[in-house]
Amino acid sequence: VVCVCRSKNDADIATIVKEFVQKNSSFGANNAQLWLNMKAGICKIDENDLTQSIEHAYIAQRQAQDVKMFNDNLQDNLTFEQQVEGCMEDALKNGEFQVWYQMEYDIAKKDHIGAEAFIRWQSSELGFLLPEKFIGIFERNNFILAIDYFVLEEVCKLQRSRLEAHKNIIPISTNQSYMHLIEDNYLSKMKSILKKYKLPKHSIKLEFKETAFNGIINREQRSRTINVINELRKIGFKVSVDNFGSGNSSYTLLNYLPIDEIKIDRSLLYAANDFSRSHDILESIIKLGKQLKIKVICEGIETKEQEQLLLNLGCPYGQGFLNDESRPPDVEFPA
Repeated sequence: VVCVCRSKNDADIATIVKEFVQKNSSFGANNAQLWLNMKAGICKIDENDLTQSIEHAYIAQRQAQDVKMFNDNLQDNLTFEQQVEGCMEDALKNGEFQVWYQMEYDIAKKDHIGAEAFIRWQSSELGFLLPEKFIGIFERNNFILAIDYFVLEEVCKLQRSRLEAHKNIIPISTNQSYMHLIEDNYLSKMKSILKKYKLPKHSIKLEFKETAFNGIINREQRSRTINVINELRKIGFKVSVDNFGSGNSSYTLLNYLPIDEIKIDRSLLYAANDFSRSHDILESIIKLGKQLKIKVICEGIETKEQEQLLLNLGCPYGQGFLNDESRPPDVEFPA
């Protein structure tokens, strides 16, 4: 707990704290540089209740990416987070989580080339929830690991049932949290799941968000990550980087990681029509993917004009609401 005495306003306080966090985010020890994942919450002191002031600062810190000032909305967010945590385990046991799918397609031919699995929560206590309402909470409390395995098993069950019904199967993507990259026995669990369902190679794609690889410049972390990805591919999975182009290390990832696919973040597609620089970045990613023999899919297609732009830039594959709403697997899943 730090008391900041000299400040003019909220912005001044935030600046002081940010400078402190940045200055103390790493330190040298035994000829090595150690990095700390520091973040801070700020609350103005209530002289009549210092304990509550500290609790409010903790609430802000808990929900901060780096530095966050407490406000009443954060208290509401905490209350909701506590509600989620109070019922999430029973929800998983009681079948409240659902796996929905959105198709990936060949833009020119309109043929389905794959699908992506999405989690939905039909909560008996909180109502119908989209993932942006609860995934962040699950990542903070580690429940995301159980959810990821649940979605993966549901996808495997779908692929197995289609095989047994002599139906065509296409690769289905399922999201994997960055936490799996440091999870004990991750590879052995993944081997067991594939063995259990006896699926053909490459029938499942594992999607890691670009931010999962933020520490890739660290040699030890890079070595571990590359090993995990190589082993996943040997087992029979394909590996994809989701939200590609949204972070600061996109091109670094292409240099280091043995990946099969990148999914270009929708923000680049949206910006490409209005900003020439975004247009050039989008084009360069598509060209680079082709040169490296990495499959390129663009997310977030909502208009015919966006489809045509991607075709003009040489991107053959896409995904988005223009041609497919996300839906449960029993609704018009391709034969």
